[in-house]
Amino acid sequence: MQTNQTVISLSFANHTCAILSSSLLKCFGYNNERQLGYDDNNNRGYKEGEMGDNLPVIQLGLTNEVKQVSIGDSHTCAIRIDNVLLCWGRNAFGQIGLGNIDSPISNNGNLVPIYFGEGIFANKISLGSFHTCALLNDNQNLKCWGLNHYGQLGYSDTNSRGIDPQSSPFNISAIDLGVFELNVSSMELGEFHTCIAFIENSVKCFGYGRYGRLGSGSTSNVGDKENQMGSNLFCVDIFEDIPCPTLSPTYSPTILPSNSPTTVSPTSSSDSPTSSPTISPTISPSSSPTTSPILTECDFNKKKKCKKDKACKWKNKKCSLKPIVYCSSLMKKRTCKKEKTVCKWNRKNKNNDNLFIYSLNFNISIIS
Repeated sequence: MQTNQTVISLSFANHTCAILSSSLLKCFGYNNERQLGYDDNNNRGYKEGEMGDNLPVIQLGLTNEVKQVSIGDSHTCAIRIDNVLLCWGRNAFGQIGLGNIDSPISNNGNLVPIYFGEGIFANKISLGSFHTCALLNDNQNLKCWGLNHYGQLGYSDTNSRGIDPQSSPFNISAIDLGVFELNVSSMELGEFHTCIAFIENSVKCFGYGRYGRLGSGSTSNVGDKENQMGSNLFCVDIFEDIPCPTLSPTYSPTILPSNSPTTVSPTSSSDSPTSSPTISPTISPSSSPTTSPILTECDFNKKKKCKKDKACKWKNKKCSLKPIVYCSSLMKKRTCKKEKTVCKWNRKNKNNDNLFIYSLNFNISIIS
């Protein structure tokens, strides 16, 4: 007698399945394709005395305990607590995942598990009317099989899968969702379309587009032609501030991005940026640079103009820069006066008083 039981999970379409708090599974409703899992085609739940303790637990082989169940139009899949995926019911389109279209598949207590490969199993399942999707145990790779008239399997064609050994869940590839190492948080399948939600809240949908059910801004199908999946698969605009995940994210993003990025346009090719930038620029540049930098050469080609500039001297028919004189080093009046254009003798201090620095604009600025 099954007492003190509660329902912890439900799934339903034309039939209903419930996982009890004991992890056991019971199903009731329409059973024309043996989708209830009782190895017969008798409907259950519409007569008195069929429910409660009279409704049997589904027999699933080594253990009857399950952690998830999902229902299609007329097929059912359940993941046992040992991660074995079992499916039963209608299989006309390969939706059971056995690599054939033998239909219906009746649960006689000896169902064949859906095989993905050694060490690979389904973490989550979701069933549409006539197709099935399984999220594998890396929470990133998704495989779908069954009817594919509208691209609802996500393989850029309309070829059904699961109908033969070559298209069994083991042999088909994972769907290219155009994301990079991004975990799937949930998936839901409709009659002819599929939607995937990712951990950062973005959503992608593909399949039958009628009535705008894909959220693409049109009624066109998505996933039934080339160049519609992968990075070309749009994100549904549910939240305006949720961007679509990138296929190639920055591996080393800045730790502290600027709160006030520049709005000035970057240097264009017409601005002729330098081809030899400073390798080691100053860490603390002056906030008030001099408007009269030190003269580095004299380029006068006439003697008269050369002599007018106190920083230059005319010698051997050539104008050249005089050596810079530091008046503080002239400790005698006689040597100081020899540089009278630059220095002057302060009698009180018996040394120079001023130092002249010559600039590129050929004016003299005095630092006292």
